[in-house]
Amino acid sequence: MALSPLLRPLLFFLLVSAAVAASITERKKHIVYLGDKPHPDSDTVGHHHRLLSDVLGSYILSMNAFAANLTDEEAEKVAEMDDVISVFPAQTRKLHTSRSWDFIGFPANATHSQTESNVIVGILDSEPQDYRGHGTHVASTAVGNSVPGASLFGMGEGTIRGCAPSARIASYKVCYADGNCNDEDILAAFDTAIADGVDVINLSVGEDPGKSFTDALAVGAYHAMRRSILTVASAGNEGPMHRSVVNYSPWMLTVGASTTDRQFGADLVLGNGKRITGVSVNTFDTERKFRKLVRGFDAAFTGLDPIKVEDAIVLCKITGSANMIDTVVMAANGSGLIVQMTSPADRAETFNIPATVLSKEDGQIPDLVAPGMNILASYPSYAYFTQDPTDKRRSEYQIFSGTSMAAPHATGAAAYVKAFHPTWSPASLRSALMTTARPIPPIPTNSTPRIRDELEYAAGSGQIDPIAAVDPGLVYDINEQAYLRFLCTKHPNTTAVAILTGVRSFDCAPLATAKGYDGLNYPSFHYIVPDALKPSAAEYRRIVTNVGEGSSVYTARVEAPAGVEIEVKPARLEFTKKNEKRVFEVAVRVAPVRGGGHMLYRGR
Repeated sequence: MALSPLLRPLLFFLLVSAAVAASITERKKHIVYLGDKPHPDSDTVGHHHRLLSDVLGSYILSMNAFAANLTDEEAEKVAEMDDVISVFPAQTRKLHTSRSWDFIGFPANATHSQTESNVIVGILDSEPQDYRGHGTHVASTAVGNSVPGASLFGMGEGTIRGCAPSARIASYKVCYADGNCNDEDILAAFDTAIADGVDVINLSVGEDPGKSFTDALAVGAYHAMRRSILTVASAGNEGPMHRSVVNYSPWMLTVGASTTDRQFGADLVLGNGKRITGVSVNTFDTERKFRKLVRGFDAAFTGLDPIKVEDAIVLCKITGSANMIDTVVMAANGSGLIVQMTSPADRAETFNIPATVLSKEDGQIPDLVAPGMNILASYPSYAYFTQDPTDKRRSEYQIFSGTSMAAPHATGAAAYVKAFHPTWSPASLRSALMTTARPIPPIPTNSTPRIRDELEYAAGSGQIDPIAAVDPGLVYDINEQAYLRFLCTKHPNTTAVAILTGVRSFDCAPLATAKGYDGLNYPSFHYIVPDALKPSAAEYRRIVTNVGEGSSVYTARVEAPAGVEIEVKPARLEFTKKNEKRVFEVAVRVAPVRGGGHMLYRGR
């Protein structure tokens, strides 16, 4: 996209005026987005630098954008320029941080495509020379080779492996040793990965729930979708409440974390004999000796009081990561640590002292779930074991937990399926994984109403099943036109459409209105009752493509809770050949009641 000559002198003026206001206006990193058309030449980079002297990076391979330090006033004026689609603050994201493949029914002797080595998986995470270990763990989980006898100091011993070990890895540094991941680096990685021709991108990073789907991550994933690349993203660790998910743009595959049949625990034994089990990767001998229990709050003023903490077990209640908290307790001569967490951290934490974590369950509103708890995978032997330089322990393997570990399971599964179906679109890949996912066990009948409501959102379509996804029978495909139709229906002629399309004044008028309640050919249905005390209704429209061989017939079967009527028209879908399409509609009528259900077409 050509830059207006009028843009340059005005931005020069902004730079001059900023020097005067620098003492009262703070400069912050911003992304200046100039559209979709890539400009892979040095002249474009030169334009970026002439526009602003403080350019942090240019993205010209798969999009046209750059990062720069701007004041709020500068950002507003730059955003008003004709050639600028959008200017938004660059945020700092957080990493969302065996037996898992066996647990989901993917055996070591599963059949692999002979062209699996043609699939390239892009890992947007910590750097290849990985001093944090997160990216190494993620890549190993997705497409790592089979390694027998792996363990963490004897814990979890067995063979670790990825889902598509013949696939190739392209690693892009977007996160640093402190676990922070900057928007400008993430967008640069998307730009490069798209140009490199990767097939699937893993994004195990995110932010707080409730952000727009037009942020840097969504924009990068949209450009990837345009080039037939599926972005698999972690859903975050803030669930399972409604609207607790992150990375929820409809062109991403959003993955929540599920448990497996293996747990690593550490017991807290009280003086009255009561035993409480927490989650911990605990490699210490506690000497089975009782020690006094001290609340961190009672022992703290500006720091922990060594007199109160010495040789005691300290109970700390936190809302973020437990990283480095053990160092604080050690410095005060404490002998143990209990962490009560209201927001689950990235891992079953490893500590410098005997410790355990007590936490709520993970879960959110993902597309599907994959194993994310207690995942043993590769780890750099030179990296700090607990991000603490004084910790001298080293290991070639680590145990992490969180949606960061769930996403690479889905990424590996997507790469596995992509090898069998190299021409499938990102939406078809996502559809195959979602529609073949195995249902999660029913919610316990003795659960409280709040827990039941929250768990309705926790599992999405269910647990991934890579082998079944190779032959899903039907897929729900979505192309860019369909996404634009959806966006124009929900957000007509708004900044959201302009940001994603790269066209400042995108005209939605030529696009037909999206049909159905949600307006998108998504492989799931989600209806929120507007008023539980009043009856309501909605109609959905879907198009399915037969990707199976030959003729086939599918018959709808509906299970709905009391007070909810679901009608599928037609109830029977017949196909005579491969790639044939059929349309069906789902009508939902709800009496004053709350509950959940599901619908599926069963083939024969």
